[in-house]
Formats: sequence, structure tokens, C-alpha cells
Amino acid sequence: MADVIAALQATATDKFYQLRFEGDRGWAWRIAGDPTKANKYQTVFAEHPEFFRIDGQGHGSLVWRRQHQKLFDVDTGAEMSRAAYNHLTRAKATRFPHTS
Repeated sequence: MADVIAALQATATDKFYQLRFEGDRGWAWRIAGDPTKANKYQTVFAEHPEFFRIDGQGHGSLVWRRQHQKLFDVDTGAEMSRAAYNHLTRAKATRFPHTS
């Protein structure tokens, strides 16, 4: 249960809503501070589809955040307009993190 709660907290508040599990910037590192636990957290996500989703490319996300539009600018930490989003040349927009 502790792993589920830690994953919920990290996926709800991280500036990126969808990440891979492995690597020094993946969910395992962001949740537990240990990139070697990628398989563990991928299993946690897979065992709790009521909270998490894993897409066909191995990216995990929190279901709750998937309900928001991708109008959060990860560089500035602020909302962007739909017009600004439509003119992006690279992926720097994500779904809003939760604040509570």
C-alpha cells in the first residue's frame, strides 16, 4: 500500500504527467529515488488500473491527470493559451499537476 500511495503522490504533483519508469528521470527515480526499481513501479501501476495507466510505449500516468488538457508549460510552470499550444514546435506542454 505504501508504494501505491507514494506513486499517487508523485504522479499527481510532478510537472510531467506521463513518463517511462526507468532512467534517472523516470517514475522509479521520482517516486523512490532509485531508478533500479523501475520494474517494481511498473508492476504497481499495472496492478492498480483504477489509478494508473500504462500506454503502448511503456509510459505510466495517473488517470486523474489525464482528464486535464495539455495546457501546462513545463518550462514556465504556468498555463498556456490554446493558441500558444497550437504553435509549439516541440513537446513542452503537459497536463496540469494537482496542488492538493
